[in-house]
Amino acid sequence: MTAHLFRAGRLVDGTGSRPVLDAAVLVESGRVVAAGRASEVSVLPGARDAQQWDCRGQTLIPGLIDGHVHVTQTRAGDPGWDVASQVPSQHAALGLASVQVALAAGVTTLRDAGAAGGVTLELRRLLDTGLVAGARLLACGPLLTTTGGHADYLGVTADTAHELRLAIRRLAHRRPDAVKIVATGGSSDPHSNRHRAQYTVDELAAAVAEAERFGLHVVAHCNATEGIRNAVAAGVRIIAHANFLAAESGHIDADPDVAADLVARGAYVDLNLPAAMVPLADYDGDLDDRPDLPVDRWELLTRLGLARRAFFTSDEHGPRVREFPGLLAAAAKLWSLPAEDVVWRAGGLAASALELGPDYGTLTPGSVADLVVLDGDLVTDLSSLERPHLVFQGGRLAADRGRLVLPAP
Repeated sequence: MTAHLFRAGRLVDGTGSRPVLDAAVLVESGRVVAAGRASEVSVLPGARDAQQWDCRGQTLIPGLIDGHVHVTQTRAGDPGWDVASQVPSQHAALGLASVQVALAAGVTTLRDAGAAGGVTLELRRLLDTGLVAGARLLACGPLLTTTGGHADYLGVTADTAHELRLAIRRLAHRRPDAVKIVATGGSSDPHSNRHRAQYTVDELAAAVAEAERFGLHVVAHCNATEGIRNAVAAGVRIIAHANFLAAESGHIDADPDVAADLVARGAYVDLNLPAAMVPLADYDGDLDDRPDLPVDRWELLTRLGLARRAFFTSDEHGPRVREFPGLLAAAAKLWSLPAEDVVWRAGGLAASALELGPDYGTLTPGSVADLVVLDGDLVTDLSSLERPHLVFQGGRLAADRGRLVLPAP
């Protein structure tokens, strides 16, 4: 595999460290050998003979990780929704299109959080062969929910601890990357009651234990504090959404003890940006617009001491997954986050939460060379996230100015 030396105006390495000015990254055999000041990296053995990429005036970042998507589904009302949402044979094709537009946008890794029939597990295997181009795909397969519960159209129902164990055993045979459980109701299914839990602590603990037996972690959909409390107590690794809704409609239950327990157990918050950036009083509709009400979910998590545990995701569907970089830019501007922080939340922190280890999400020695060259200086212009010039995946050129570079036959 060709070695590469990238010389850039800025390096934002995905660890949360301050950006490096006049930087370079050396890549050999698909992995980062060195990253830092150009004066130090460019004199290393192998740098002179590597393919040279002059990216001065541009920014280097790691390939972005979106840890919550639904690539085989579309939102109601989207073009083609009536076909793609009802005909199973279309799901895989839609999923392939989605991972391809994501890769072209600089999102090199996706984690699908629930797909009807678990078609994403087969799509993941196809992508792993290298026969087709696309973002690296981690897949939960079908999610687990209760009878009459939220999102039963994306998974299977399990109503007791025994049924949860059995469902996970059946799922484990298909080699998912994690287990998704719907621990509370959700907004798209009003009858499911997003203010209340769908599972008890004991039921969730049984599921976590069974998943861990297969080397898998659990991610739980949680709108209500009751569900968050149960999930954290049961040992769930990732809390998705984390709305902290009270059981009584119209109120937030920002329980500091639940937040402290989440931090103490080393759990993470999967913060879906489209919903998190909307004012709480608007997004949750029936909330009292009190003076002490947090402005949005980010302020809520910050007050609870959970900001450092929150990685950023899109929760987007189908080809909308390509919008993730723009969502990151919008969140950074809204919440006054520096470039290094927002890249970390879609880089190194996301990789840690998803148990990808040090191989992904950063541009540091030994990491897989998923690398994006952005037009512009990301430190002074956050919209640079939406201008990927080159995308490398595993040290290979994958996209050039928004167009995929197809794998060699």
